[in-house]
Parts: sequence; structure tokens; C-alpha cells
Amino acid sequence: MARRLILSVLVTLLGTSTFALAQQSEMTMAEYQARLAACRVKQAAADSAAGLVNDRIGQLRQEIDDIHNNQIARINREVLDLIDADSAAVRDYLAELDAINQQLRAMRQLSPDQIVDAREAGELAAL
Repeated sequence: MARRLILSVLVTLLGTSTFALAQQSEMTMAEYQARLAACRVKQAAADSAAGLVNDRIGQLRQEIDDIHNNQIARINREVLDLIDADSAAVRDYLAELDAINQQLRAMRQLSPDQIVDAREAGELAAL
């Protein structure tokens, strides 16, 4: 008897909850179209805002690049003014830096075993 009572209560609860869920999930075509229109308006506003943000990001990146490049150019001019850019010593130093740069690029192409051999031969310390 108790089992039948529990079973009937469970069936009643299940039926009631299924009915309630069915009532909640149904919507008329007009409600659907209204909700869809509202979502489309929100989507358009979000797309517009995203476009504005992306445009602003592009502008800020351009400003950063301009500032960065102008500062580098200004500092390079100051340095060259301080050291007399036409001197032979500067040209020799730049040539030496280029040679070191080429050596470093060549080292990057070496395998790990070749790097160990170069280290043991003292080539890395010399560089």
C-alpha cells in the first residue's frame, strides 16, 4: 500500500513538472519574432561597438608605432651627434657588430652537439 502511494505521488509530481516545463518552453510565433528582433538589435549594437573598439585599437597602435619610431630616430640622431657619425672608428665598430651578428646567426643554425663542441673549443667564450 505504501509503495502504491509513493508511486502515485511520484507519477503525479512527474506529470505536474512535465506539464510545467511544457508550458514554460512554448512560445507563440509573435513572441519568438519579437525576441529575435530584440536579439538582432543587441547583436547590431555589439557589432558596432566592437567595430569602434577595433578602430580605436588600430589608432592607438599607430600612435604607439609613431612615438616609438620617432623616439628611436631622435635618440639615434643624438647618439650620432655625440660620437661624430662620420668617424672611421664608428664605421669600424659597426662592421665589428655586423660580424658578431653574423656569427650569432650562424650559431643559431648549429645542432646541440655542435654547440657543445663550439663551447668546448672556446668559440662561444671568444664570441
